[in-house]
Amino acid sequence: MEETEIPEPVEPTGSKPSFFSRLIAPMALLTSLVSIFLGLQNGDAMNRLVEANSWPHLSINSTNYSEGMRKINIRVANQGVGPAILHDFVVYHDGEPVRNAIQLIQACCVGERPAFETAEEFNDVVKDIGTFTPAGRVIRPGEEVPVIRLGRVEGNEDVWDALNIARFRGMSFRACFCSVFDECWASDLVSLDKTPVASCSRSEEAWRG
Repeated sequence: MEETEIPEPVEPTGSKPSFFSRLIAPMALLTSLVSIFLGLQNGDAMNRLVEANSWPHLSINSTNYSEGMRKINIRVANQGVGPAILHDFVVYHDGEPVRNAIQLIQACCVGERPAFETAEEFNDVVKDIGTFTPAGRVIRPGEEVPVIRLGRVEGNEDVWDALNIARFRGMSFRACFCSVFDECWASDLVSLDKTPVASCSRSEEAWRG
């Protein structure tokens, strides 16, 4: 029986890796880092794009003629491109908050008349009026939510004329609203600028219609 010869182990030649071989690992690492960086940048850009496409902007829309008659309509309008969650809405007259239509009309539009004692007395003087509470609602892009409506009818001309002036000379507003991404802002509903805030909640001064 013949013996099988076992080949002698080959000693390493001791030759060094080539220049290009030494570049492979660092280049692979650099490529991975660049890919991660680009991925993060792309994700951040996509997030900003989504948020921009969901950006709400609330403002006051005030008119004095509609439906073929002289009628004051004050509304909160969403002129942005995303829904607005309106948490707080405050109406002021001469810098003082008014919480409902009775307080507003008493402050702006009836001179020195004694305070209204009942809702019936108020309605007898003011007549064709409607009031609404916009806070606590989600306002879609392009949607308008009513605040107060007053038609000019026989017997309330003085009140209507006074409110028609007051809506530009005396009335002001404050709102706090959020986007669907919980970005929140405080706004006077007149200027384009709004102030970022951490969160919104309904205040004690909120308009209640």
